[in-house]
Amino acid sequence: MSYVNRFLLLLSVVMAIVFLDSCKKDVAINPFDDPSIQAPVVNTDSVNLEPNSFAYLHKNIFKPTCSNSGCHDGTFEPDFRTIYSSYNTLVYHPLISNNAAGTFTYRVMPGNADLSVLHERLINFIPNSSGIMPLAVDQGSDWEEKETEYIQNIKDWINDGAKDIYGNIPSLGNLHPKGIGIVAFQSGTTSNPYVRLGGSNAPIEVPASNIDVWFALDDDQTAASQMQFNKYKLNDSPYYFTEVGYGDLQIESAITEDDLWGSPTSFTHKASLDLSTFSVGTYLYLRVYVQDEDHPNPVEFPNDGSHQSMLAYFTLKVI
Repeated sequence: MSYVNRFLLLLSVVMAIVFLDSCKKDVAINPFDDPSIQAPVVNTDSVNLEPNSFAYLHKNIFKPTCSNSGCHDGTFEPDFRTIYSSYNTLVYHPLISNNAAGTFTYRVMPGNADLSVLHERLINFIPNSSGIMPLAVDQGSDWEEKETEYIQNIKDWINDGAKDIYGNIPSLGNLHPKGIGIVAFQSGTTSNPYVRLGGSNAPIEVPASNIDVWFALDDDQTAASQMQFNKYKLNDSPYYFTEVGYGDLQIESAITEDDLWGSPTSFTHKASLDLSTFSVGTYLYLRVYVQDEDHPNPVEFPNDGSHQSMLAYFTLKVI
């Protein structure tokens, strides 16, 4: 090979290296490549819910098996129609009837399945009661196939502290408020909410513009319109919210939309967001902070202990 040819070959190699290096510098870094801030899993199959979580228990046991007509459908307690009525009428809830020895104090005693009448009614007959639960199984329930597994799931959930859907351990007495729904609309409107493509726990897909996000709240004592503090935080990471400032939630005349489990409910709290500075594909994570009349500090939901399905439910994706 001649000197000129060798020079041209060397020159072409150098230019190729420079070109490739310049291309690498232009490649945008995806922040979700960092495993610590991955976007939430949006698959909503029950296998993605922790089997010992209350969300799993309600979706697979209490709702399809126990809230059948004439039973725990609101006719009498526990009320298993919704995830929040189920929790509020089970955990630290006084009994209507007891066994002869007076063994039990609550339907669910957090941390002790043996002292929880819910667990006892599933495995033993209590005299003067209607019998071992469930008394009947509706079509569509898989209780008969998975009875042993489901009873163990309930026992494990109780023994782990009977945590709520956000991973909070309950305290005796008045319960903290909970977020039970989130919807988003074009700013200034309350019709045609933005959709979740991928299931009920997938992020809401919103434009890079001004939007209104509405929240539905539930509490066992305080009406949503009487909540205190009323703040939110918006973050581009599902964690590290201590570094983010608060925004104000407005309490508005209630609108009706579907809650977490698809039941119509009242939405009262609104956050007005300007998303015009965010690029397409950005995930934005919301947390709400409210305080009822019976607690000295506000509660955060979702929080760092919440299951990924709950983080995803409170997530926006800019499209």
